[in-house]
Amino acid sequence: MTPSPTAPADALTAALVLRRTESSRNRNFALHATRDGATARRRAARVRGVVRQITGAFGPARQVETRNEGDEIVLRYALAKVALVRETRMSRVDFSILRVALVRAGARLLPAALVARDDDRACTDALLEEFSRARTSASAPSH
Repeated sequence: MTPSPTAPADALTAALVLRRTESSRNRNFALHATRDGATARRRAARVRGVVRQITGAFGPARQVETRNEGDEIVLRYALAKVALVRETRMSRVDFSILRVALVRAGARLLPAALVARDDDRACTDALLEEFSRARTSASAPSH
């Protein structure tokens, strides 16, 4: 009996943010039914929430600040229309996913801290490729 294939949380997080239709829970149950899957869903929800706030009807993010704290990035921004100041911590990988997701969502006039860089794109491309491999092996019949 072969062990059930899993996608690491980073790869599944990238897929849940950037390829929602390909990473649905029903189609990829084996990838979601793990502790990494639960972690990835929480992380993806946080990233998607930031994308929604920054690209939504609340206007552009103001006073965007980022700082490094160990292995994490702390992102702080304000949305003036709703008098909201949000501070959230995320891994460097999640921050790369966030930057790419903002570009894909059509965010304009982003502060320099949120502009996707080549290394962000390379990171997310590698993660999505890893997800595709895990997805393929999860759907392959076991003998």
